[in-house]
This record gives sequence, structure tokens and C-alpha cells, in this order.
Amino acid sequence: MRSKAMNRLSWNGKSILFTSILAGSLSPLAAQSALVAPPAASTLSMTEQPQPAVIDRDMTGITRYSNGYFINADPRNAGVHLRDGFGKLIGQFTANLGPSETGTTFFLRDAAAITDGTLVITAGAALANGAYENFLVHADQNGKVLSLLRTGTYSAQHLCVTPDNAIWTFGHDEQSDEAGNFSYDMLRNYSLNSGLVQSAVKRSTFTRHTFAYQTVNFHMACSATRVGVYAGTNEWIQYTPATGRLGRWKVDTSTFPRNFMLVGFAYLPMGAGHVYATVQGRTQDGRDANPGTLFELAYSQADDKLHWEPVAGTIPPAGKEYGTIAQLYGSDDNKLVYDGPMRQLRWAQPVFRTTTTAAAP
Repeated sequence: MRSKAMNRLSWNGKSILFTSILAGSLSPLAAQSALVAPPAASTLSMTEQPQPAVIDRDMTGITRYSNGYFINADPRNAGVHLRDGFGKLIGQFTANLGPSETGTTFFLRDAAAITDGTLVITAGAALANGAYENFLVHADQNGKVLSLLRTGTYSAQHLCVTPDNAIWTFGHDEQSDEAGNFSYDMLRNYSLNSGLVQSAVKRSTFTRHTFAYQTVNFHMACSATRVGVYAGTNEWIQYTPATGRLGRWKVDTSTFPRNFMLVGFAYLPMGAGHVYATVQGRTQDGRDANPGTLFELAYSQADDKLHWEPVAGTIPPAGKEYGTIAQLYGSDDNKLVYDGPMRQLRWAQPVFRTTTTAAAP
């Protein structure tokens, strides 16, 4: 079910208005290319030149690098900020409820960029009559809504878009959960034209009260060949759409503070697959734990788990308080996208070892 409009979306007689506060020409930082498969990685090369720009730190919500653009989804204000490959704000989109929607609450959950600079947004609405609507919105850089796809009772909490523009979401069906029906799939591939295409990862494989509200440390990333999900249950899930192959591993987080948060996340799909993160947390004496250090998931045959290990080249040197990574935003082909202590955007490729430590299906 899809409806087209200029800037207004409608469902059941209700409407949402998307407005563009600031717009400009959009061009991805670099053309997307096919991913190759070198050996596995463990250290980071700092030879890449930084971009001659500084990220505007006055940003709220989720920050990620998506298909050549930086995305900030601000659920509190139902808005999405779009930035070019230099971190410059080039589009700001806000969902405003019209005057006929008194009593309706709008929820913006996540957003990602398509390679042409348009946006895919997962959102929902609680209507005044108590009903809920869930949908995917496709909007261009000027705020014009291109299409709306209803997803029924399935609430897509997170999404990512592959380099060939396939849309993947991870979410739950609260109505099914309340009815005790956990047989539905949580990972889903949607087409904005035809609806559901493919799905995987049964809700029944999570404990009853685990997933829905543990989203602080949840991250999702797409590559040309795989979809990766880091669940809030400290589990890495990797799915290969072409073959339907699904891999799942428990993650040991003992190297992190008790109340840690993954504040940056990236997935490099070469070879066996490589997962990176930056962490925020405090030690027992109140100090920042692991500031500026990049971590990679490494597989251990001893306990059949993945472990977060610090990446050489990013650990703070002796006498220094911070490492080399101020914020990790994601990946661009086989490079990590981040900014360093001087707030300069950088693209750097990990240096690959000959022995793999990462696990993948």
C-alpha cells in the first residue's frame, strides 16, 4: 500500500507534513563500488588524508554515515538532519502534524540515505482513537515525500540501506507480542514499491522481554552482500540475503565498563566480516573508560564467542588521555569513517593481517 503526495502523507484521513528547512545540492562523497575481500584486519592505518572540514558538533540524535551522507535522526523532535561528505548541513527535515491531527503522536525511529541523496525514514503514529500506524517514508532532499509504505503492526525500529539501495529493517510486532505470537520475523527487506521482499530472524529466538526496549546498544549495518545486526542482548547477527545463510554469536563485553554504550559502529564486510565500535562509559573511580579507542569483534574458538578487542594504533599512548578516534560514524566501502581528536573527518583503511580473527557465516 503506497500513497504519493507533494509534502503531505496521509493515512486514515490523517496527515503528516514534511518540510525542508534547509536544502542544497547533494552529491555523495565517492561513487559506490564493489566490495573486495582482502585478509582479516586488526590494526588501523592512519595514512588517509583528513577532509578539510570540521564536523558541526551541535548535532542531536543518531549520527551515522550512510551511502555517502551523514544522517542525524532526532526522535525527540521528529526530525532528520542530512549532511554531505564533509559534514556540512545541507538538509533538515521535520515532520509536522497538521491542525486536524490533534491528539495524534508522531514517532520517528530511524533514517538512512539512499545513494541518490534521498532519505528512507521509519516512523509511526499513535492516533487519537488509540490505533497505531507504522510506515516507511521515502523523501527527497527538498522535503518532498515521494512515497509512503505501511508496514501494518510491524514496527521497524532500525534500518539500513545497501549500496544497491535495498532497504533492510529490524523491529517487532507489539500486537503479536501481546498475543503471545512470537513466530514472526524481525529482520525484513522492504521494497518501497511492492512491500515485503524477504525476512529472517524469528522473534521466538529472543526471550520474551528482551528485545523491544533494549535499543541503547543496538546497531545495524548493510553491505552489498550482508546485513549485520548488533542486538542489545550483546549478540552479533549476520545474514546473507543471496543464500539465506544466518549466523549468530554471543559477545563477551567484559572488557567494557558495566554500564557501557556503543556510541559508534561500523561494519566492513570484506572476507569474514569485521565489526568495529567506539565505547562510552566510566570506570569505578569516575574516569572515562577507553576514550578514543577503537574496538573490533574477534572470534575465540576457546569459548565460541566474539570478544571486543582494542585495535592497535588507536589506543592512547603512554601519558596521553585520549586515543585517535573521537567519533566513529560508519564505513565507506572498505574504509572506516570517523573524526579524530581535532574533529577532522577521516577515511582510513584497516591494515589486514594474514590470520583471521573475525567470525562470519
